Amino acid sequence: MGLHCGLDFGTSNSVIALLEENVRGADPRIVAQEPSVVFFPKQGICESVFFVGREAIEAYLRYQMQGRFIQSLKTLLADGKFSGTLINRRPYRSADLTALVLGHMRRKAEETAGERIETVVLGRPVYFSAEPEADREAELNLKNAARMAGFRNIRFQYEPVAAAFSYERRLSEPEVVLVADLGGGTSDFTVMRLRPISEEPADRRTDVLATHGVSVGGNGFDSAIMWNKLVGHFGHGSTYESWGKQLEVPVHIFRSLCRWEQIAFLKTTRYREDLRYFRSGSSDRSAIERLIALVDGNLGYALFKSIEEAKISLSEWDAASIDFDQGGITIHERITEPELNTVILPDLTRIRGAVDRVMQKAGLRQEDISAVFLTGGSSLVRRVQRLFQRRFGEDKVRSGDTFTSVAAGLALHGLA
Repeated sequence: MGLHCGLDFGTSNSVIALLEENVRGADPRIVAQEPSVVFFPKQGICESVFFVGREAIEAYLRYQMQGRFIQSLKTLLADGKFSGTLINRRPYRSADLTALVLGHMRRKAEETAGERIETVVLGRPVYFSAEPEADREAELNLKNAARMAGFRNIRFQYEPVAAAFSYERRLSEPEVVLVADLGGGTSDFTVMRLRPISEEPADRRTDVLATHGVSVGGNGFDSAIMWNKLVGHFGHGSTYESWGKQLEVPVHIFRSLCRWEQIAFLKTTRYREDLRYFRSGSSDRSAIERLIALVDGNLGYALFKSIEEAKISLSEWDAASIDFDQGGITIHERITEPELNTVILPDLTRIRGAVDRVMQKAGLRQEDISAVFLTGGSSLVRRVQRLFQRRFGEDKVRSGDTFTSVAAGLALHGLA
């Protein structure tokens, strides 16, 4: 059975879809949807070298966070400062880590298909990086990772264009559509001419009127919540006594707390000594003790899950609570939807600017847009939805297949 495979490697989650060849009108099947995470248990506590996806989360909790939990791998692909990391005495580059996730997804698809899969259409953001060289390097890293994962024939497609192909399946008449793919790490946009399936031409390149993207997403929203609502629980703004002077605990430590994957870097011998020194003369000893417990207990991931859960609740409710109770740290912090809107305002401004830019590149006015299709996890945030509703009209805004439309569209692109 000939199959087209689409793989959406996301900052937070990865999705793989299959589409049977030569079956006109068939819909892609979503065969796996997994968190884009890898867990390396501490040597000696189990036989496995690493776990991927849901199994990684389960193992991370089962082995009481003893090891390295790696997330947001997609952001490392374009990070020229990241030359690699040593895990259990073995070096790993960004492509090596990414290959573990892609290989896991490939095996999931093969289990469903009952055959070997070596051809894939991989999604990529419009810009991995604003720097052209870094952007090219990121795509090369992703391609190398796919090869290491066992794929042999690899094509790329912009993620918002893939989402447009997925949306197109529901059309009964032609439309000019703005597609916004609002994910965990990036927000990507395309303006395309779309048409019902019976009218699909073989070459779609002329239908893409413009693309644009920015490095803004749900992870940034979570970081903003951490900075504005929670860092005070861990000593931000507190002081410590040193040589008879009261000094403020360095702010860069609390900036590190706002990206949970960077919290692990505070676990070095130097930082651990610094934190204990701050505690000894602290004006808020209990807060610094919470900070030490967060770092020593590898609790960053669990804390950010609590933040994410509260953010998701605000998609339906006007207020939510960030509830966390692990490792001697107890937090119950109320957050309202207006507060969320305030803390993510800089990110919303960048999204608004990206919409301006893609419309300018397409040479269209807002009245020229037939519909706006929102997809990706961050599209569920009410303030994000209102941004598009106010600009284009509530009647034009569409949604659906929030987490799977890109993968489905990538599989459809395999038909081209």
